[in-house]
Amino acid sequence: MFEALRFGIKFLNNKKIENAKGEAELLLIHVLNVDKIFFYKNLRKKITKELFSKYQKVLQKRAEGIPLQYILQYVEFCSLRLKVIPGVFIPRPETELLVEEVLHYIDKRSNFSYPINILDLGTGTGAVLLSLLKEIKDAYGIGIDKNSLALSLAKENAFLNNIDNATFLEGDIFFPEKFVFSEKFDIITSNPPYIPNNEIKNLQREVRYEPLLALNGGEDGLLYYPYIFKWGKMFLKKYGIIAIEMGIFEWKDIKEIASSYGFSGYFKKDFNNVERIGIFYENYRT
Repeated sequence: MFEALRFGIKFLNNKKIENAKGEAELLLIHVLNVDKIFFYKNLRKKITKELFSKYQKVLQKRAEGIPLQYILQYVEFCSLRLKVIPGVFIPRPETELLVEEVLHYIDKRSNFSYPINILDLGTGTGAVLLSLLKEIKDAYGIGIDKNSLALSLAKENAFLNNIDNATFLEGDIFFPEKFVFSEKFDIITSNPPYIPNNEIKNLQREVRYEPLLALNGGEDGLLYYPYIFKWGKMFLKKYGIIAIEMGIFEWKDIKEIASSYGFSGYFKKDFNNVERIGIFYENYRT
């Protein structure tokens, strides 16, 4: 295993993969189909020629720019392991901040009554919704996405993580009027596409393997935000919140959009000191 790992690190380094050591290790563990403890305990054992050949093939895929998560077919997100496949957006570490801020908000406010109802717009793998449902003691959630592949994956991720209080529905953020719910929601979350379409060609090659639908935020990156606040006007309970992720330098425009729909709020910065998360509530809040 050690010799194979050394080969993988050198190979990925030569291909300019940033975290060559970490990725070579994860790919080898994936090929061997073992856990990390077994891997480290048996690092000096040899692997078969068949397994080494398989390892070379996945290293080549990674060198071609295929995202590591698509090769491994999973991503760690908050406390969950989520299955990911090509055709569905890969959850990012910065989106964990969205989950953390919602949980922090709930913890600091007394105006939430249980069970807490959550609506997640553009749910993708179900990352945000499932993470919240895993942490909140009494909650129910609905995830909406227009990508049928994503919906199937979100349902599978709920099953894999033993979460049975989530429902996933096919639908379009642009048409909230097509939905009727039995009750309103305490929390609406969304991590919509927010990359301006003229910037997509400049993205890292790994990102360009992901579905364009999950990246393209229109001409200015703000296409989806007015509709999210429209959902809020229609389906948010009094004293409920909208929690959203946004792109770099978009927060001022989003603040104006929110205000035009009668919402105000605050922003939280990410690891790079950029306003990344917004929490909004209707202006009748005191």
